[in-house]
Amino acid sequence: MAAFGKDCPSRLELRFTSVSEDRVQSIAIAGAIATVLIALLALSGWRCTPATAEQKAALTPLAPRPITSTDVEKLSPLHRAFYHAAVRGTDWLARQQRADGSFSAGYIPCLDLSLETEHYVRQVQAALALAQASRVSANEKWSAQAKQAVLWLLAGTALDNDQPPGRAPRPPLVLMSRLGATGLLLATIHELHQPAADVLDAGEQLGYWIQRQQQADGTLRLGEIGLVAPLTNDLPEEADPLSYGPGQALWGLAKSQQLRPQAWKLEVVRRARPAYHRWLQDVTRPGEASQVPSVKPPGAHLTQRPWLGVWHLAAWAEAYAQSRERLYAEYIFELADAMLPLQYTDASQPLYLGGMVLTLADKARQQPPDWQTARLAWALTLAARTARQVGDHNRYVRYVLAAEGALQFLTTLQYTALNTGHFAESYQPKIVGGFRNALREGTIRVEAQQAALTALWTFLEMIVLNKQ
Repeated sequence: MAAFGKDCPSRLELRFTSVSEDRVQSIAIAGAIATVLIALLALSGWRCTPATAEQKAALTPLAPRPITSTDVEKLSPLHRAFYHAAVRGTDWLARQQRADGSFSAGYIPCLDLSLETEHYVRQVQAALALAQASRVSANEKWSAQAKQAVLWLLAGTALDNDQPPGRAPRPPLVLMSRLGATGLLLATIHELHQPAADVLDAGEQLGYWIQRQQQADGTLRLGEIGLVAPLTNDLPEEADPLSYGPGQALWGLAKSQQLRPQAWKLEVVRRARPAYHRWLQDVTRPGEASQVPSVKPPGAHLTQRPWLGVWHLAAWAEAYAQSRERLYAEYIFELADAMLPLQYTDASQPLYLGGMVLTLADKARQQPPDWQTARLAWALTLAARTARQVGDHNRYVRYVLAAEGALQFLTTLQYTALNTGHFAESYQPKIVGGFRNALREGTIRVEAQQAALTALWTFLEMIVLNKQ
C-alpha cells in the first residue's frame, strides 16, 4: 500500500489497495469511452486553446487606482453621467461637514431646515462615502475632509483592557449598533486615500475588538445586555441590529485585509459564513441563545428578502477577492440572483423603471422604489465584480445591466441644476447634488446619500478597472 500524505499539494491522502478484477474491467471500459469522446470532439473541430488575455485578466485581481480625466473621457455617455452624478453628490456631502469634522444629518428643502436627529452611525456613513470618493477620485480636498471626519469618529471610541487592545465606539454614542458601527468605521479607514500609519493602527484595534465578538458557533455578539436601550429607536441599526451589525462588521474586517493583511481576519469571516448563510436562508437562527430576545429573525425565505444579505454579500466579495474560495462566489451569486426579480423592468411604469424594492410582495403591490435601490445596486455591482473574477461572463453581463438600470433610477432622485430651477439661485447650492428619499419625498438624508454615492463610485471603479 502506497500513501501520499502532507507532501501532496492537494493535501488529499491517496491510498491504493488491492483492486478486484471487476474493478479493473470497469476502469478499462471507462478509459475506452473517454478515448472515443476525445476523438469525437477532435473530429468536430474542438481544440483545447490557451486562455485569452482577457480571461487571464479576469482571474488576476487589479490594484485599485484613482479614476483620471482620461478614464472619464473613455467612459460611455451613460457611465459618464454616473460619474458627474457621483461628483455632484460628493460635493453636496462635503458641504455638509462642520468645522469639527462631523456632518449634518440631512436637509428638508421645503422647510429650509437641517435634520435634527443625529447618530454616530450616520456620521460614520457620511465619512465612509467621502473617504471612498476621495480614494477613487484622488480629490485632495475630499481626502482632507474625510481624514478629519475619521479623527472625529476615533475620538468617540475607547480601548478595552485586552491584549492586544481592542477599540470600539463607546456607549452611549452607540448601543445595539456598536458592532456595525465598528465595522463601518474600520471600512472607512481603509477607504481613505493614503491613510496615515497611526490611523491604520487604530483600525487594527477595531479589528481586534470585532474578532473578540465571535462566538463558538461563528456568529458575532450583537451587544451586551447591560447596554440595551428601548428598541423603539428610529435608527434601524439600533432597533434591528441582527440585520445590520454582523454583516457590516465582517465587511469592515474583510476590507481591512487589503492594507493590513492578517490570516485571522479571513478566518473570522470564514467561520461566520456558514451560520449567517443559514440565517439568510431562514433555515435556523444562528446563536439564538446569544441574541437579544426582541430581535426577530426574517420570516421569509432568502428569495423573498435578499436585502438582508447586502452587507454579508459585500463581506464575501472582499473575502473572495483575497482568497478565491469558490464557496464565497456561490453564496454571492445565490443572493444576487434573488435580487434581480426585485427590479422594475416594465416600461409601463416609466418612473419606476430600474428601481428596486425590498421584497417580492412590495413589487406585487407596485410599491414605489426609493433610495434603498442604492443598496441593492451596490450589491449587484460587487456580484458583477466577483462574476468577472470567476470568469462567469453571463452573470457578469446580467448583474452589470441590472446595476446600470438601478443607478439610472437613482439619478432621477438627485437634485440637479435642471430640476431645481424653481428654487432661488442663491438657494440651489443647499440642495444640488443631494439624493432625496423617494420620488415623492424631497428630504435628503445622509444614509441615502451614502448609499447612492457608494453604489456609484463602486460601479465606476469596477468599469474603469475592467477597461485596463
